[in-house]
Amino acid sequence: MTSLRNPLQTSPPSTVPKQTALPSAFRVFFGLSASGAWCCKNFALYYTSDPDSWWCHAGDVAIDKARESGANYYFYAVDVPSSGISVPAGQMLYLKIVPFGTAVVGGGGSAGVGNTSQAVNFHSAIAIAPIASGSTATPAGNIVLWQPFDNLTDGAPIWYGGTSYRERLAALSNFPGTPFASWTSEQKRGAAGSATGEFTANEYVCARPGYAQVSTAPSDVTHGTSLINHTGVLTTPALGVSGNVNLSFKAMRYFNPVNARFDSTTKSGSGCNDVIYGESASFWIGITGGGKIISITRDGVSNGDIEFSDSGWQTAYPGLTSWVKFYINNYDSWHNYNIAISNATAETKIFFTAHPASDGVKTWFSRFFIDDILVTK
Repeated sequence: MTSLRNPLQTSPPSTVPKQTALPSAFRVFFGLSASGAWCCKNFALYYTSDPDSWWCHAGDVAIDKARESGANYYFYAVDVPSSGISVPAGQMLYLKIVPFGTAVVGGGGSAGVGNTSQAVNFHSAIAIAPIASGSTATPAGNIVLWQPFDNLTDGAPIWYGGTSYRERLAALSNFPGTPFASWTSEQKRGAAGSATGEFTANEYVCARPGYAQVSTAPSDVTHGTSLINHTGVLTTPALGVSGNVNLSFKAMRYFNPVNARFDSTTKSGSGCNDVIYGESASFWIGITGGGKIISITRDGVSNGDIEFSDSGWQTAYPGLTSWVKFYINNYDSWHNYNIAISNATAETKIFFTAHPASDGVKTWFSRFFIDDILVTK
């Protein structure tokens, strides 16, 4: 981090009136794209509370590919671990994204040489959030498994900013954190990113700040039918105990800012049920290694839209001993689920996923968030 006076006075800076005081460590999210291969590749974030004295984070932003046919709108997150400035609530934070160096998006040239008519554009929104920290209190009881996801800190928080189906802030929320395959052992806590059958070696689980996302879509595209959902699954480690256990967790459905986007390489969206803004509202919990789900409540109430069945899955996934279809209606607050499991074994594992391919609804997006997974005996 360097302090500069009046760096590269290009366009006027963006001003952000603060609704709350700026934390000493924060993360800046934004969208940036290049319309051609001769655009400058690297950029630096400048920020200040005083336009006469700026702080700089150089080299944190690189546009790897020029925009093609309405796609390749990239998202970025720049961490400021210690800002060195104070911005009280109601006062202005000034931001600039400034070209850094002479490399161009397409390589093999220098910025400012050749075709200079191509442009770099902001898109979606600019948002600021604290860098996630803290810990969730360990619950009371005979704990078999506890996963609060406190060690996950990256990825954009989930923003909505309104109910419009083309919500810019919601588009920025598409920026995911670290994929499961790159989580540390402390972050995984023995969990796996795969189960059986279709989900072998599945890595479509990613970090969010303080919770996890199951099922993902590419973060470099913000609109169009080219955006493809990849069904994910999150699997617990073997429980290591036998008998009756209780599973609880929190879940929230993804809000898709563009309605009815789906993978055009499979079936069309016609005839698909349980869909809200292009995102499925129904998901599954499955059990392998022994045990049976005998009851489930959402927010303390038994719901008629919870479905128990073994048909289909028993054939496709012989290792399953029980599964349940549950619904997540909220995309702006968490539901609390409690599930009773009978006759668990030391080898019992629990997995959370979305529509299987066999039901013909996989084309709809199936992203959801999960937190505070707890198993007690």
